[in-house]
Amino acid sequence: MKRSRKSKDLRFQITGIDIEDVSITNPKTPFGKNISFRFHVNIEMKIDSEAGKVINMVIIKVAESESLERCGSIKVSCIFGVDNINSFMNPENGKNKLPEEFIHVLNSISISTARGVMYSQFRGTFLHEAVLPIIEPQFFQSPAS
Repeated sequence: MKRSRKSKDLRFQITGIDIEDVSITNPKTPFGKNISFRFHVNIEMKIDSEAGKVINMVIIKVAESESLERCGSIKVSCIFGVDNINSFMNPENGKNKLPEEFIHVLNSISISTARGVMYSQFRGTFLHEAVLPIIEPQFFQSPAS
């Protein structure tokens, strides 16, 4: 994959991980031994240009595959410090436009981090086998402008 100069020159680091919410709901009827799960994953990105931070909130909802009964959810925020984030500010509308490739990198790190936090939080419960599969972040769609 060819990198744009802007994306390649971005320097960043993860500066925080916050567990915003964890929910586990006991099923109405006990699940069988060969349970499988479905996951709904959403990422909300907020940019704080003044603080030089990008905050990715990963929201994962877990449901049993056949009944689609929702049985858990987790919200994890990954906070990134980004050098020179203001250089991506659009002077016409005041909005920040980060390179797509960079957004994919942040999303990938955020999803992987949320996967680990989710595994840790669900360990010892009936959701301990609900391991989020590998997700390619470039397939996420941005909301319509």
